Amino acid sequence: MIDAHFHLDFLPESKRAVLFAEALRRGVRGGLVAGVWTETSDTLVRLANGQAREGEAHGRLRFLRKGEAFSNRPPSHRPLPLPSDGPQGRPPGSPFAFEIACAHGLHPETLAHRLSAVPAPKRCEVLKEAIALFERQLDVHASLFFAVGETGFDAHPHLLAAIGPAGLEKKELLALQAIAFEACVRAAVRTGLPLIVHSRGAWGHTLKGVRSALEAGVTSVMIHCYGGPANDVASLAAQGVFLSFGGVPTWLRAVKVREAFLACPNHALLLETDAPDLPFEREDGTRPEAHEPEHLADLTERLAFFRGITPDALGRVAERNVRRFLGMPPDPALET
Repeated sequence: MIDAHFHLDFLPESKRAVLFAEALRRGVRGGLVAGVWTETSDTLVRLANGQAREGEAHGRLRFLRKGEAFSNRPPSHRPLPLPSDGPQGRPPGSPFAFEIACAHGLHPETLAHRLSAVPAPKRCEVLKEAIALFERQLDVHASLFFAVGETGFDAHPHLLAAIGPAGLEKKELLALQAIAFEACVRAAVRTGLPLIVHSRGAWGHTLKGVRSALEAGVTSVMIHCYGGPANDVASLAAQGVFLSFGGVPTWLRAVKVREAFLACPNHALLLETDAPDLPFEREDGTRPEAHEPEHLADLTERLAFFRGITPDALGRVAERNVRRFLGMPPDPALET
């Protein structure tokens, strides 16, 4: 199984070795790390360049470079037997390393917090500088990035309440997010990379943005943590848009998102954890205290139950689509 969206830099660095060892044991073999802001990319570049150094997650991480793909190990929902780790863990280059493909983006929520701290007259200037740095990083480290994003629109009431006292109103916020989104679209077209879209509390803006991205020539689009109506699923899938689902459809109260998940055709379906955010919900209504990549195995079980298929079958469908979204060659092991 491949996690279509999670945040490496938000996971505690001191625990990464254990987290990814456990993910591997549970059959989660790799994932796509979303970019949030320029500092995020700095972190990813540092980790990727230091992946052969002793001590970086104890050799548990392997960062993919352009032209590479997730290893052709047969996918399985069953636990992966790993040798016991010594004091230093598995050596770098171990075949048991958790494989990571990186993305580079300008997150709309991060944008809101950053620009709300800036005096209103300087907000466009600060955003312009952030976009310029984003573009330079994308070019300088082109071999590391497999996608642009995440980017998009966020006008959730909780976010508006958090930034409201700073005087950044909803209309201005969405206008600034649109500038960043358009910059990411241009970057995706220029580099030929796919685009990861975030949407929360701004569905109309998201639909318009996705349509404009496709018209501009973006090769592939993912709406991560899909929260739109089920009625829009068929239309988006028909346009070649990938819809990624994580823990939310497992929540008892999330009826509309579950309906959208059930309406999603196989060719457009992705699975993600968005770890450490939005954990899955167990059958008894409880959720894990810490959400981690290993929980892709748990939410796959829950979502497969709703869909009436086996976890292995759902995991294969989702992994095929991750590879397609990223432009990786198909894995023959997934077709058997």
